[in-house]
Amino acid sequence: MKEKTSKPLKLQSSNGDARVDPRREIIEYLRRHPDAADTADGILDWWMPVQREENAKVEIQQALSEFVERGLLEQVVLGNGNRLYRLTSGRNKNI
Repeated sequence: MKEKTSKPLKLQSSNGDARVDPRREIIEYLRRHPDAADTADGILDWWMPVQREENAKVEIQQALSEFVERGLLEQVVLGNGNRLYRLTSGRNKNI
């Protein structure tokens, strides 16, 4: 039997923008936190923001890495290991 592949479910919003299906976000949250349990209000207030933040961090890091590779941004590593991103010196400020 062929195993199903996990693809992000997409819903179409009223203005035509695609967004991640909340069913997928709930399942992803439960995979990371298998002992979690909450009411619908609790899931909306606590789980969804956490899951969206985790997804956003990955997407933002990918975008920053791409901008660094393209020379648009430069990355500065601080003494504590944190990284700052800024417009590469000499780049047009009117991007």
